Amino acid sequence: MRETLLNKDTFENHFRDYLDEMKIPYKEIYQNEIELPFHIPVQDGYNTFQPFEDLNFSSMLYFSSRKKVYSVRVYDGVEDVDTKVTVVNLCLFSEKFDFTEIESEDNPKKTFVPELQFYFSKSLEHLNSIITAYAIHFQDKDVYNLTRFDLNEIQSFEHIRTRDWKVKNWILSNPNNININKETLSKRQLGNLVRFHDYLVTNDYIFYIPEKYILNAHFKLKSGLFSESIIFSQIAIEVKIKKLYRYFLEKGQIAIGEIDDLIEKTAFKTLIKTEIPTRLGGNWDLTLEYSEVTNWYNRTYKIRNRIVHSGFEPGE
Repeated sequence: MRETLLNKDTFENHFRDYLDEMKIPYKEIYQNEIELPFHIPVQDGYNTFQPFEDLNFSSMLYFSSRKKVYSVRVYDGVEDVDTKVTVVNLCLFSEKFDFTEIESEDNPKKTFVPELQFYFSKSLEHLNSIITAYAIHFQDKDVYNLTRFDLNEIQSFEHIRTRDWKVKNWILSNPNNININKETLSKRQLGNLVRFHDYLVTNDYIFYIPEKYILNAHFKLKSGLFSESIIFSQIAIEVKIKKLYRYFLEKGQIAIGEIDDLIEKTAFKTLIKTEIPTRLGGNWDLTLEYSEVTNWYNRTYKIRNRIVHSGFEPGE
């Protein structure tokens, strides 16, 4: 296991005076280390601070680089390929962190700390703001904002009390990445999967594209990318509605060229208000309170427009 950034010696020799000068409380420290999936060419030892004043803690990012060697087979031999990766130590400083230790029902020796994910997300928030600033300023198209899905499935953390340098070690696992409790598919289910796959590749399933967008929307939502989630959701809905409209037109034996022209000229709101309700039935009144259509209109359609046209950033 690699040595962590902040131990008693490194803290006393390199960080305490600066924290005192900046009036940053440090009775407790929370730290972990991540390896970025891309390289940011900053000097080793570069660090940056961001206060989260409303939450009573401050974040520090400490950058370093590490050589990484990959052995690859080339014809009959093996060659080493040297690469460089960026490592970031995520550190939070506070007068006191609010941690709740919950004892595991299965194993009394194990405890869970629900707040770990929250503190980790705040460190990532700070890191992503630096990545965004770097990407825009230097126009580096190879870097991007990170979510927990871009990192290792298991993250290890240290919670340090600086009074006596007492250290607790915790692990945060991402169940969305390593869910080992899913039931193994039966032979019958696998057969159904293959048949459905064959059906998809024939392009006979008219909702294939909108279903892909919906899956992307769910993934973006779980990743905390709320703007992208809403945009993908709205794309899925619009494509689905237009696919339905095309289906109804084709059943009406309208010429292909005329169908394409109708779809191109018919506004999306017209599809929602008249064309689809006329053919499907049901209540599509956008002013009707608490209906599914109104819920979609207010919480997806309108918010998507705010995101696209004014840069609105929705929260959780």
